[in-house]
Amino acid sequence: MLLQFVVPHINQEELDELMSYIVQIAANAILNKGATLMNGMTNTLGFIDKGIKKQTNGFADFDSLFVLFLLGKGIQTFGSAPAFSASLLYWSYNIIKDKGEKKR
Repeated sequence: MLLQFVVPHINQEELDELMSYIVQIAANAILNKGATLMNGMTNTLGFIDKGIKKQTNGFADFDSLFVLFLLGKGIQTFGSAPAFSASLLYWSYNIIKDKGEKKR
């Protein structure tokens, strides 16, 4: 970054205030920018989702296969761990419900 001053003189207090302002703007910009890791994971999941759709001719996607896994695991473990099983069934319900609401 290049700072060019058009005033003949700037004192230390004014410089500190200016630098503080610049740091604050930069910090706010970083907070509003998407996280690089999350962007990478989103892109990877999108790539996998498209591959699954292509391989199944649109019959399944990542979410539908994940819901099937959660439902199967929830049913399988219901006898030995009912609380864990209930949470898996609840997660699968929420995924299905969210997908249905997005289509409306």
